[in-house]
Amino acid sequence: MTPRSDKDRPLAALIVPDLLELLEEHPESIGPQTEEMHPADLADVAEALPEAQVRAFLAALPRNRAAEVLEYLDEDLRTQVLEELPAGEAAEIVAEMDPDERADALEELDEETADEILQELEPEEKAETERLLQYDPYTAGGLMTTEFVSVLETLTVEESLRGVRAMARGGRREAMYTIYTVDDTGRLRGVLSLRELLAAPEGSRISELAWSEVVSVSPDMLQEEVSQITSNYDLVALPVVDVNKRLLGVVTVDDVIDVIQEEQTEDAQKFGGMEALEEPYMQISLWQNVRKRGGWLAIL
Repeated sequence: MTPRSDKDRPLAALIVPDLLELLEEHPESIGPQTEEMHPADLADVAEALPEAQVRAFLAALPRNRAAEVLEYLDEDLRTQVLEELPAGEAAEIVAEMDPDERADALEELDEETADEILQELEPEEKAETERLLQYDPYTAGGLMTTEFVSVLETLTVEESLRGVRAMARGGRREAMYTIYTVDDTGRLRGVLSLRELLAAPEGSRISELAWSEVVSVSPDMLQEEVSQITSNYDLVALPVVDVNKRLLGVVTVDDVIDVIQEEQTEDAQKFGGMEALEEPYMQISLWQNVRKRGGWLAIL
């Protein structure tokens, strides 16, 4: 990710001087003072701070708030922060992250550090994260979150609504506005929106309301294909299923947007003769360097 200047973060540039003063004198007030700010804006603030102060800034926030900020933080800075934190403290923060974001954050760390943090997670969170880490990060499995809403197709509208409310109150759910219906083995059977569920006649069965033609993908589908399918069908979430059609997770539209942005950046780099190198510049061979740069330099 290309570092951004203060001109790209006008709000952060205004806040940083006062924030540094609070960190020095009243760090306990930072949480209440910034609770109305969007986590993306707080991430901008963190990136504008001196690197030595970023850890103190995150420590001054409630754990769930620090986790939200980490999800928006520059990947290199996030990796640096997590590697500097004690494993237990890092685990407390990443445990509050969305499952897919947690897996992405640990994927960026060296194997030893990631394993130390994993061992500090609660058994359920640890198992969930390890499942997601098994997938290639550039596939549907690597993009998907396990925080989705599903209900048994045999339930009534009232029973489903009670279940959805319980899920919403129990923690964050990324794909809250799309509800999937499954059979008693977990196989995907249908889909409906939260609005359709709320507007459904009382006493109706979910199986009578849900759309049975559900677009889904396998966990090994490449992210470029996932983004294409999401765009073609105007989806806000795309279910990921195994070979037996059991629902594994969903890819949300915000992750698809990230993929599209990455692809556009790569295309722009290639067009300008700036294709990214897979290895550090000083370690790449002369032939690899020429292959990456030579053609475009000759044309230019």
